[in-house]
Amino acid sequence: MLETRKEVSYLLCAKDSKVSLMRFKYDGISVDLSYAQLKVMSVPDNMDVLNPFILENIDETSWKCLSGVRANMQILQLVPNLEILKIRSGQVPVSVAVP
Repeated sequence: MLETRKEVSYLLCAKDSKVSLMRFKYDGISVDLSYAQLKVMSVPDNMDVLNPFILENIDETSWKCLSGVRANMQILQLVPNLEILKIRSGQVPVSVAVP
């Protein structure tokens, strides 16, 4: 799919990485995209990566990739106020976040 897009160039699969990784340029911007291979016919838009059933019957590389995403999501669930976290980490300009 990506290789047919005119915005995409320099598409390759990083074989030496610990997780499945595609590297490409999108409109001149370098992108490293990790992905997991799930044994499903299609992935619903509302898929919950925290559901333990998605870890069944996947290869080790995909498991490692999903583990990082799952850990980040679980940490974010513990944060009481995400807007304050975004402001303090510099993700949202203070002038936008404060009414």
